[in-house]
Amino acid sequence: MNKNDILYLISNILGIEMDEIQMESDFREDLNCDPNDLVELRLQLEDLLKISDLDQEDFQEEFENIETVQDLFNLIEEHSNEYFD
Repeated sequence: MNKNDILYLISNILGIEMDEIQMESDFREDLNCDPNDLVELRLQLEDLLKISDLDQEDFQEEFENIETVQDLFNLIEEHSNEYFD
């Protein structure tokens, strides 16, 4: 999985073009992401990243605190073997 895969997932869930998503974009303010969109994004990421049951609770709690796309990438790196440049 690479950075574009995550951006593609975000764009599909939010119904926006990938070029509208910047690392500093705020999910709620800039991308108009509602709570249901965030839940869908979290669930799909848990499946794609194969977050273990033990780590899933921590991932969910920390996911609730993300504000920007960069926050999301940091969280993914923390809870998976994925690293983005």
